[in-house]
Amino acid sequence: MAELLETVETIILNKPRKYSLFILLYIVLGFSIIAYLFFETNNIAILFCGFLAISFSPLIFQKQFRRGFSQKATVKFFNDSISLVLKDISTDRFITEDTHRFDEIKAIKAVKGFRNDFTNLKLLLKNHSQKIYTFSNQYSSDKTPNIHFLIRKYVREYNLSKAMEDKIIFISNFYATKKSLFVIIPLIIGALGVLIYLIIKAPITIPALIIPFFLIYVEISTQRKIDIRDSQN
Repeated sequence: MAELLETVETIILNKPRKYSLFILLYIVLGFSIIAYLFFETNNIAILFCGFLAISFSPLIFQKQFRRGFSQKATVKFFNDSISLVLKDISTDRFITEDTHRFDEIKAIKAVKGFRNDFTNLKLLLKNHSQKIYTFSNQYSSDKTPNIHFLIRKYVREYNLSKAMEDKIIFISNFYATKKSLFVIIPLIIGALGVLIYLIIKAPITIPALIIPFFLIYVEISTQRKIDIRDSQN
């Protein structure tokens, strides 16, 4: 008999790919406008402040940026399944309910975001289909338990009573694998090459560009540490 273990109210990105595309277009367009204004005015303050504003506004105003791509989600953890009830974020209108029995799941991949505000959950089902959910506002506290922690907790409890062939497999995130080094190392080398070129050709742009490069490096390296730690637990 199914036993309800825990219920969590959270937010889910129902269109994560469209949201990622929206953020990418916002950054590219914003950087292009800032670069154009800088070359027209030769004012380093516009370049510096503009790059900071474009880089940090999606983080500072993330609730506003994500609203059009989000739904409310009630996540229920049972001893033999996980259920998600999705509602409209503005009106609370019921949209749909997804229920996944643990014995129908072959593997899961749960990725905790570097800034601790999102969790990406991929369920690989035994019928060869998959379901992907991206939860936002994933701050670890007594009021809002992190989906990343809970799914790993209850799946491990489920696995304890199962034979090896019936256990749900945990898949490591890309950054926790050695393959990620073949992407990270060329990125670092490429970024250093760009910086060296700019030091020679356009040194005035260096202060504004160092910050975005540094933030990208910090995010990737920190995400890799988190993923490696999770894969070992």
